[in-house]
Amino acid sequence: MKLLFAFFLSTISLLQLPLASGSPHAGVHDKAPVAKLEWQQQEIESLKKQEQINQSELQERDNQVGALLLSLATLGALLFFLARQSYRQKRMNLMLDHKNKQLKTQRVMMQRHQKYLDKKNDELLLSNEALEEQIREKNEIIRIVAHDLRSPLNNILGLSELLAMDDNLSVDQRKYLQMIQKVVSDGDDLIQRLLDADALDQKHVTLELKQVNLAAISDSAIESEASHASRKRITVNVDYKEGPFIIDTDPRLIKQAIGNLLSNAIKFTPQGKSVSVRIQRTGEHITWEVEDQGPGISPEDRKKLFMKFSKLSPQPTGGEKSSGLGLSIVKKIIDRLGGEVHCESTEGKGSVFSLQIPLSVSVEANLVPHA
Repeated sequence: MKLLFAFFLSTISLLQLPLASGSPHAGVHDKAPVAKLEWQQQEIESLKKQEQINQSELQERDNQVGALLLSLATLGALLFFLARQSYRQKRMNLMLDHKNKQLKTQRVMMQRHQKYLDKKNDELLLSNEALEEQIREKNEIIRIVAHDLRSPLNNILGLSELLAMDDNLSVDQRKYLQMIQKVVSDGDDLIQRLLDADALDQKHVTLELKQVNLAAISDSAIESEASHASRKRITVNVDYKEGPFIIDTDPRLIKQAIGNLLSNAIKFTPQGKSVSVRIQRTGEHITWEVEDQGPGISPEDRKKLFMKFSKLSPQPTGGEKSSGLGLSIVKKIIDRLGGEVHCESTEGKGSVFSLQIPLSVSVEANLVPHA
């Protein structure tokens, strides 16, 4: 705007110059406008430069203001970020303090609980040691009593056999002698079971491995129980599939296990019924099983089936005695020989006991410490 105003003033000055060129002062008048015009042009140039300087200063000022505003905005954003971070940090610190307090409380509780557990563990260890000592004492008493009882029982048996040789005995007297002999035999059998159970518990049994025919051992066990089955008019059916059944095992122990299961089957089968014995090859094992027609075993009784001295709900059908040791001895024997014993039973439909016997006993099985 200042430039336009200066140009306007210069134009007005030129219009006011004298036009009479014939005047004697015409030369002077002709030079004055030219000098003035040059001065005006210089003034205009000066104004232009000043305008440029002003524009530059204005632009620089605008840039400075923009930079200042940007700096303020950046600073504000930074302050906001720092304030937000500070708030988060404080909140995190509060949470950590709370967690630390909780952890301290839990640690104190755990320490108290650990002390309680340590105390209870010590009490259980002492109680367990006391129980083990009682068991050892009980087993020792059983061994002593069993050995001490066997001698008088043998004396009674010997005297009864001498009395039986007397031809003058009446029928009733002979009947009483037979009753005495049966009681002695049952007592001797119970003593032997107690000794066997104790020996198996203490792992004092050394295996005497031989190559035997399981069918022959089964037949021998059946023969041993023949009188028992005959008294109850029970038929023993035999089914040996795809023999022979040759195994490397301890014949005395395997016969004892089979004899116990067979005796139980006859014991719980009603008079006039039958018991079935089966043998078959199953892979690397031979399976021996006996099926009775007894009352079956309930699920509750199956839980304690192989426990020592366990008394089950079913009762023998011929008034036989039950020591509660037979099945536990079977389990220990078969475990010792590296096999398995199983029971399948339905109440009211009888039971099936099976032995899975390996074809040979591993070397490790015969490395159990013995006395």
